Amino acid sequence: MSAVQVEQAARGVVGALGGISVLLELLVRKDVLGRLRAAKTDGSRSAANGAERVNGVEEAARGERRSLGLTGAQWRALVDLVKSQLGRGIKAVVLIAVLRFVELKLSALLVKIKFPGALAGMVLLSIILMLLEPLFGAYGLCVAKDVRLWATPGSEFLTKWMPLFFAPALVTLPGAVRALLDSGAGKSLLPSLIVVLLGFVGTLVSTANVTKLVCKPSSTGRTVGSASSAAGAAKTAAAPGAKQAAPASFKIDYDAVVLVLVGAATLISACLKKRAAPLLISFTALSFIWGTRLPAGIKSSLHPVVVCGALSSLLLNLLPVSGGTFAQRNALYVQKAGYYFSALLGPSLFALAFKMYDARKLLFANVGVLSSAAVWTSVSALFGTAVIARLLRISPKLAGALLPRTATTPLGLAMSKILGVDESIAVCAIVLSGILGANFGKQMLNALGFRRERWGIVRGTSMGASAHGLGTAALTADGENEAASAAAVTLVLSGALQTILVSVPAIRKALLTIIVAAKAERDKVEGGRGTGLHLLASCRHDRRFETGRRSLSYRAPSIQQNW
Repeated sequence: MSAVQVEQAARGVVGALGGISVLLELLVRKDVLGRLRAAKTDGSRSAANGAERVNGVEEAARGERRSLGLTGAQWRALVDLVKSQLGRGIKAVVLIAVLRFVELKLSALLVKIKFPGALAGMVLLSIILMLLEPLFGAYGLCVAKDVRLWATPGSEFLTKWMPLFFAPALVTLPGAVRALLDSGAGKSLLPSLIVVLLGFVGTLVSTANVTKLVCKPSSTGRTVGSASSAAGAAKTAAAPGAKQAAPASFKIDYDAVVLVLVGAATLISACLKKRAAPLLISFTALSFIWGTRLPAGIKSSLHPVVVCGALSSLLLNLLPVSGGTFAQRNALYVQKAGYYFSALLGPSLFALAFKMYDARKLLFANVGVLSSAAVWTSVSALFGTAVIARLLRISPKLAGALLPRTATTPLGLAMSKILGVDESIAVCAIVLSGILGANFGKQMLNALGFRRERWGIVRGTSMGASAHGLGTAALTADGENEAASAAAVTLVLSGALQTILVSVPAIRKALLTIIVAAKAERDKVEGGRGTGLHLLASCRHDRRFETGRRSLSYRAPSIQQNW
């Protein structure tokens, strides 16, 4: 088959899948079919009744309502629902725009010290929200709750779809792997998997035992402050829903709405020939939604973002219209399609500040325990990974990308940018660590004697430290609310502390000293770009890749036009 035929076939298949997704979603919703049948039946009844009644304005309005199968009260409820949801949508858009603006401003201010603006904003927002009540009493608490309530729609959106925002890094993973193979570092791939496995086990076990030293067990399975924390979190979570609750007769299934819209967008964009970006944007979102619809047993091993990255990467390389070399296509995807997802990673970090505020009582009641776990995880994970990579003689390019393995993905991406390593490999290591924790973390803790009845905080800190978001989700699914809250706090604290540590030039140099064996090679890497690790600067292939990205604007204008 020619390149044009391959492209036509790919577009046809993807467009058909988008249309099928829309039809299936509509068919499986019984309320939709019921509403359609009710509309047809009531429509005929309304027409018959209308012929016998006076043709007044009020009667016509009533007939129109009945034609849709709705009473007057239901119409008013539906209108109120639409107004409330429209208000929530506006709040979410405003919040995301404000957070993005603040992130860019902070990044510009901190560019010299290479510290992520989103992380700085997250820390500042957490501190401000938590200090309002101690500084200003009841008035400060009221202000903090009002801010939290107003930000709920936006923070819920960012938290729910956060995995999708780092999917572009996995889409370009095949390009990163090919780059490693071409540069001769492919023999380090298997040892890298061993580093992730040993690192996960070491972080899980060591964090659990360190936390045990400063945490007292409880016969009821609760640590001091956990009951009040759970009650406070439940109250905070219930407050937005109580204020903006939808009528019982009308509830919007947002997942279904999003799938229908994204599926329709995929179908339409598949018909736009010679334009790759719209199709890749919509298909990236659609494939992620497909991943979230997989059975729970499959999702525990095959994370939705892995499904999204694999399918989107396959489509990227089946569209010859994207043109150029393999590296150029990956670079263009990041610039033209992946950018719209990656731009929301910064605001997603801000959303973690609201999670910290929701768990403030648990944090204050167990500040020593959680801080100890975060400090230990940050130091041991960074330097332990570097030592194991050195012992296994892993390529510096791969070893540097493995350092953020215990950080939650947004913070891991921030770390990879500071270190100058490949983001795709860093995300792959992070996701693999999370999958290991979700599948085996709880069983390992049970085998070590850390039962949920007595060691809730210990289980939470160790799972949050070693398996971040996926480990926290596994605890939540099993009803370990106390452990899940501790995991959420730990993954934010440890990830933020690791990012801060790698921002310090002396610590970056120490990590580089461990990873790179030969002094001459270390000096070459260190002098590549600035004072950071920037391991990719020492790789000949990566210089070619960066050169290719910079030259796209003037060496391949036809490729840009096709996007």
